[in-house]
Amino acid sequence: MLIRYTVENYLSFGERVEFSMIPGKVRKHKDHVILAKKPSDISVLKLGILYGANASGKSNLIKSMHFARELILEGTKPDRPIQLARFRLNTKYRSKPSRFEFEIKANGNNYAYGFSCDEKKICEEWLYRISKKSEKEIFSRKPDSPISLPIADSSHENEKSFIRFLAKGTRDNQLFLTECRERNLEQNFSNNTDIIDVISWFRKLIIIFPDSRFGGISYINKQDKDFSNSLSNYLHVFDTGIDGIELKDEDFELVPQIPNEIKEKIASDIDEKTIANVVVSDRARYEIAKDVEGRVKAYRYITNHKVKNQKEFEQFEIADESDGTQRLFDLIPILHNLNRSENVFIIDEINRSLHPNLTLNFVRIFLKTSTANSQLIVTTHETGLLDLRKYRKDEIWLVEKKSDEQTILFSLEEFQPRFDKEIRKAYLLGRFGAIPKLKDFINN
Repeated sequence: MLIRYTVENYLSFGERVEFSMIPGKVRKHKDHVILAKKPSDISVLKLGILYGANASGKSNLIKSMHFARELILEGTKPDRPIQLARFRLNTKYRSKPSRFEFEIKANGNNYAYGFSCDEKKICEEWLYRISKKSEKEIFSRKPDSPISLPIADSSHENEKSFIRFLAKGTRDNQLFLTECRERNLEQNFSNNTDIIDVISWFRKLIIIFPDSRFGGISYINKQDKDFSNSLSNYLHVFDTGIDGIELKDEDFELVPQIPNEIKEKIASDIDEKTIANVVVSDRARYEIAKDVEGRVKAYRYITNHKVKNQKEFEQFEIADESDGTQRLFDLIPILHNLNRSENVFIIDEINRSLHPNLTLNFVRIFLKTSTANSQLIVTTHETGLLDLRKYRKDEIWLVEKKSDEQTILFSLEEFQPRFDKEIRKAYLLGRFGAIPKLKDFINN
């Protein structure tokens, strides 16, 4: 779970800004809070909603999280620059490193992990186990200094040597956390729980952008009848007109739209645990996977629609469905997996291509059915979510740009509006900021 996130000098963020999932003093909707299990622990919210005008920086916040996640899980190439996007509208930020920090809950512990970097190198990196009253350093990295490794102090001598070798071999442009993942720390170092738990948390950070297409649907496979039934049920709940979805087997080698060199790359990249989702034309979508015998298999997505007054079904390509239905294929797996694992789901522009009622219903289902410790964070323009009868003030965040074009964030709780106030109307009137500053077209 996410406790708090800060970013500095990235895209439209110049000075450091903070987004927090820590509950405020709100007393309503206590079921929206995942409570701490001990006095030293930290409670967190299940839901975060970010509002703001177009180009205010809502998506940039999500992009900054995505950049950090990709740098951790994918790493860098030797002698290649880090693809950094600093704040460009003030010269003082041109030589200043960008900074990212996540405070998270993972496997029963709380951690603060972060790093700063420029295009050439990782400038600083740190991991602490934290509580309300204390912090314990796991490792830290500072400019022109060896990586500090208190984690190695209680280890066997050969393991000390291994992790110190790992630290010494970490490239200037590579995160130490990434190096631990790539060098299989889990298999070679017994005192590794903190580092491995943090790496696992970033794998459970699921980010969906407005132009995502069918990323979520890769959960489907021919053996997963539970998901197939769940998907069909949700498609019915959201009134899509689809009566079922299936994967049709096709010979991978005979899929005509995929060039041979791409087929060879897919075949070499995937294994029995990996699924490739391929768009091969404006109409056809395929899932490529290996079976237990190592053979590459192709499955084409098909939706079924019942023919009126008949027992038969008409089959459609997914691309024949509406944009809103296609968007749901990315979102429904979130609902299916809510109580199967602890994830942080982040959806940029959740309302993209969706009717307002579908957006509201999706969030309602998330809050109602989530019993595991999962969180949902969304950006949106859908003002129907601005309802203090259904949501908490500390769940709603407002995003706007200052006169110097830097993005700032603030919680609705800072304004202390009454729960019965017409928040939607007040927001559209500009009482809280974070709306477009429209100019008179005729007089300009």
